[in-house]
Amino acid sequence: MVINKKGGNKQKGQARKHTGSFSKLRIAVEGELYAVVTKILGNGMCYVQGIDDTKRLCIIRGKFRHRHDIELKINTWVLVGPREWEKITPNKDNTCDLLEIYSDSDKDRLKTTIDAHWNNLIIKTGGVVETHNIDFVSDKDSEYINMIEQQIIDANDGKNAIGVKEDDWIDVDDI
Repeated sequence: MVINKKGGNKQKGQARKHTGSFSKLRIAVEGELYAVVTKILGNGMCYVQGIDDTKRLCIIRGKFRHRHDIELKINTWVLVGPREWEKITPNKDNTCDLLEIYSDSDKDRLKTTIDAHWNNLIIKTGGVVETHNIDFVSDKDSEYINMIEQQIIDANDGKNAIGVKEDDWIDVDDI
């Protein structure tokens, strides 16, 4: 317990648990995996889609049930631990336990620090996967491409491949 050296009832609210905003990022160890909540059920359960594209029934532990500062919603990234001791049957879903709920800032920290296949989780949450198209073209190839494009424009009487003259372009900012 913190010693109240300054006195007064206003100082009591500045205990150590309220002053720091540092949160340690929990990383998956062996046997744990990252997942996205796809459907929330009643009675402390939800469905999650793992980073390995398997659907699991997630049991929400008591630690997460009554916390108001952390919301468990659809498309939330979580860390789950599969229950290896339960027998897996063909007609029953795999079950797992909820271990951690990640906020938006935690998602960004995970993407930058850990090398994993995040595209599965990003697509499940409706995000756009960043792709970088890089064309390795030599100078002769780029000259050849420009020459062919110019020939197409000349053959179409000054129209480009879409059929619009370059003078007829409409600038959206001018509207």
